[in-house]
Amino acid sequence: MSSSGPVIVQSSPGRSEPPKNIIDAISDIQRFSVSEVTGSLPEDFFTIANRLDMFFVGLKTALAGLIFMALLTPLSLGVIGQYIPIFGAKEPTLYDQFFAYYLMFAFTLSYAFLVAMVGKYYRGTVVKVTIRNLMAGVMVGATLKALIIFIIYHVIYFKILTPQTLSSIIAHLMKLPFISTQTGHAWYYWLLDFRPVFIQGAWLQVIGACLFIAIPMLSIAGYKYHRKKEKLYDHF
Repeated sequence: MSSSGPVIVQSSPGRSEPPKNIIDAISDIQRFSVSEVTGSLPEDFFTIANRLDMFFVGLKTALAGLIFMALLTPLSLGVIGQYIPIFGAKEPTLYDQFFAYYLMFAFTLSYAFLVAMVGKYYRGTVVKVTIRNLMAGVMVGATLKALIIFIIYHVIYFKILTPQTLSSIIAHLMKLPFISTQTGHAWYYWLLDFRPVFIQGAWLQVIGACLFIAIPMLSIAGYKYHRKKEKLYDHF
């Protein structure tokens, strides 16, 4: 038995514990960055399986909250447009409008700034490949999310909340004993007034997707520029 103590073998990332979420992915990137700075990792250290793991984490991160955002966006715009009262007030205050915008964008921006943390570690072959695969998933996911909600909102606007379709739906509802003619007419005119919110929301989803992609990319570009300046100063 050797007296030199235990031998620690560093394994490759493998697929034993692939990252389950963005926090796991950032943690892996941090570890890879430390390994590349303090030592050397071969270019094939990050396998195809690992690349797919990172891609799907980015995809899931961008797609997170799709249903939540699809429901929340028209509600928030309804508050801002004074179609829906918030906190019991018919006319929203400046705070109410700010709160509505905050709810609409907080989810997207929170995840975007979380993903942007990877910019700090964008150096070294393995880490760059890792981040590129993560960002590829983020871009695909953000685009899909915006596209899905964009299509749904346009279907609602052009196919469901039209005067003809609404008239038919309300007419059927007014056959129920607990819905009066007055209530049916009120719903009809309210939904017609509320209808433009879905077009506004569709384009806001596109803006949100652009921000979700742009914030991490700007973080990566910013850290790259900062490191280039540091290297330039080191020569003097």
